[in-house]
Amino acid sequence: IFRVFPPTLSLIESFLDDTSDYLDPRWSHLSLVYQATLKVLERPDFDPDALKKVINKQFLANVFVLFASPDARERDYLKTILHRMYGTFLNLRSFIRSGMSSIFLTLIHDKLEMNGIAELLEVLGAIIKGLAVPLKAEHFQLMQKILIPLHTAAGYLSFSNQLAYCIVQLVSKDPQLAAPTVRGLLRCWPLTDSAKQVQILNQMEDLLSVIHIEQFQTVQVEFFHRVGQSVASQHFQVAERALQMWGNKIFTDHIRNSIVVSMPILLPYIFGCRQNHWSEKVIELSETVLEVMDTIDEQYQVNEAAKEIQV
Repeated sequence: IFRVFPPTLSLIESFLDDTSDYLDPRWSHLSLVYQATLKVLERPDFDPDALKKVINKQFLANVFVLFASPDARERDYLKTILHRMYGTFLNLRSFIRSGMSSIFLTLIHDKLEMNGIAELLEVLGAIIKGLAVPLKAEHFQLMQKILIPLHTAAGYLSFSNQLAYCIVQLVSKDPQLAAPTVRGLLRCWPLTDSAKQVQILNQMEDLLSVIHIEQFQTVQVEFFHRVGQSVASQHFQVAERALQMWGNKIFTDHIRNSIVVSMPILLPYIFGCRQNHWSEKVIELSETVLEVMDTIDEQYQVNEAAKEIQV
């Protein structure tokens, strides 16, 4: 099954050639090999020492090459097999991590699309989820040198969900990663790609669930400005997605907790959106958001008045 694949087509070429759902004509034979391999690895009485002469670094290097397969069925099997090997062959864990990192770095620096990135990130996400705390220095470097830069890599939209999962899992392991991660995301903000902007807004909202209030307050100004600028976007999907942030209780709690900072930043963007946007749906959403902001402000005024009375 070990073989070399031709270069991955660009998005435009794959659209024209309709190869996104490519089915390898040899799959009926290849699948038997993958099924047998997985059955062996999943046996409850499997002894890793029995295959240590076969499953070695060279074998894994060949497995990594197979992730370039254009057939999604093959990549799905490879993902499961690699994860099983990581859990079974403890002496090869470091090599597997470095092998994945090498592929990610190639994608980042060569600016060429590659198959298999989503599947490798799924494996990485499972690895990150099982990490013990406190994190090691290599895990901080993973965030800084690989996960954040992947937001600017070719084909980002094809693996954005898996990348977001990895980042949320890693930040949940160590609060110190929260602020640098948010700043890293904001630095990667795409100026002209609305689909990428929506995905990064999704990721910013996902991060709210794992960022402690102390860490959020160190990046709140940048965070609120980016959300506000997205509200003011003339692309209706970006504006809608940003306005939907107010449906997240954690986000509105941050606005409430830092009302002196949040209101002056966010309100001009929302008012401008309501007055100037061309989309009726966006205007309706902005009016709903203004009602939420009014409610937050009223609660703040009541609380402040109560404090004065107590004094």
